[in-house]
Amino acid sequence: MGTCALFIDYENVLKSLRGQNIHVPHKVLAEVFKHEAQRYGEVVFARAYAPWDLFPEAMALFDRQDIKPEYVEGGRKDNADLVMSLDIQEFLRIPGRDAETFILVTGDGDFVHVIRLLQQEQKRVVLWGVEGSISARLVGRVAEVETVQAMLRRHGHLPGAEPSGEFGPAGEGPGLPPGREMAVRALILRAEAVMLARGWVQVPFLTLMQEMSVSTLFGEDSEQRRMLIVRCLEAGLLDTKKQPNPKRPGTDTTFILLRKDHPAVRTTLQCTARVVLHMRRLLEAAPPGAGVPWDDLLRSLAGDDRLGRMAEAERQNWVELCIAEKLLRQDRQGDRPVLYLDEEHPLVQQVVPGEDLTPMLRRLVLAVDHYLQRTGYQWMSMGLLRQQLLPCGRREMERAIRMAAEEGIIRIEQIPNRFGSRPTTGVYLEESHPFCQEVVERRDEVLAALSRLFGDRDMVPVPEVEEGLVAAGAVETPEAAAEWLGLLADHQILTARSGWPYGAECPVYVLQRQHPVLVKRLRERTG
Repeated sequence: MGTCALFIDYENVLKSLRGQNIHVPHKVLAEVFKHEAQRYGEVVFARAYAPWDLFPEAMALFDRQDIKPEYVEGGRKDNADLVMSLDIQEFLRIPGRDAETFILVTGDGDFVHVIRLLQQEQKRVVLWGVEGSISARLVGRVAEVETVQAMLRRHGHLPGAEPSGEFGPAGEGPGLPPGREMAVRALILRAEAVMLARGWVQVPFLTLMQEMSVSTLFGEDSEQRRMLIVRCLEAGLLDTKKQPNPKRPGTDTTFILLRKDHPAVRTTLQCTARVVLHMRRLLEAAPPGAGVPWDDLLRSLAGDDRLGRMAEAERQNWVELCIAEKLLRQDRQGDRPVLYLDEEHPLVQQVVPGEDLTPMLRRLVLAVDHYLQRTGYQWMSMGLLRQQLLPCGRREMERAIRMAAEEGIIRIEQIPNRFGSRPTTGVYLEESHPFCQEVVERRDEVLAALSRLFGDRDMVPVPEVEEGLVAAGAVETPEAAAEWLGLLADHQILTARSGWPYGAECPVYVLQRQHPVLVKRLRERTG
């Protein structure tokens, strides 16, 4: 009888199985993996890699089979790959530790280099993976390939695969367990609302669980709610991130992030916003205090460019979702049910018809860039950024910060704080982003034009400055000139005043020639 070592990319296996609507208990998988491994000889080493904090009960089940659970951060594809690869290499280096057969339970093509390394060491490599999810890069490189489904069938555990239901219209999104589409959509909205209300870009796992506990839509108990989050993670709708817990040194906090690039997440947020937008328009046309009848809202949605392509039942589902998540509230006027918007709901506040956040985003980029240039730091604290943007309006500020983070204009990270227990939220400017480059280049053109326009003069009348910027081609319109001059005045590169020598009624601008941003940018432009 030979010996074998077992390495299980458990997150990969679970995601692949559940992506095909195959739901097998952790206990069954642990027992099957151990039993099947023993066919190759004595199991001298066994590890399973996963974000175990998402299903902690599974850890004990694998432990009972002498398969040691190894924690890896969930959501990122390369985490288990890296940890497993390092463990395999370490196994080969330790004197006295050996196995004739190495069993890799994964379908990830990134393990090609590990297989090559094992074969160079004259080891037999066996691959187990979920049928339909095994990379073609692995097949043909190993001595044996076995599917997890085949093993489960041999042990009589494989349930009949349920038909894959589509999530969202037009087949957008992965297959999910039947009957859970409404709960998943509600979870997306709940996570987004919590982050909007608190100014976060991620939400602690336990906070999200607590927010979900107020509604049975997410499940009857904490286990059902947790499994809903796990399935959304497996489907790629959510992501996880670990950060040190400043209140409990040596421990980590698990954060949940919403994958805005996922079609199902994007569809949920967009369709919900469309419902809110139609409600706003109908309420504006209604008498003061009057609600919107159900039928009127459904007729309005039927004429929408996107929602109008759906079946009426699907449009009604979106309205019911907005009611369940309290974006809309129901009431009665006479014998008719009517709907109202909850203007205090964060998702309702996000929908502002015709709003253009470009000026606010431009202001945000300049605030961060000027701070970094003045201080030489690599990041700006979120508190200081909010302080600079707050005079423009709290809601506008929050929407701009969130849009900048989602569009990749800024990157937000938690920075250890040596002066306190709580970390500092740091804002990094992604200078290579096209919008950042456009704003900085336009700012530099305006500064260069101002330098030429002022020449040796200490002050210049405001109308002359505005006209001069347009004439120099630094901006296209007088309105754009006024906006840029206002931005530079906010950053004290320009100072507005009235007086000599143009008269008390003539406003003038004074150029602060020693301002560090002006000095640095002009020096760079002149070489």
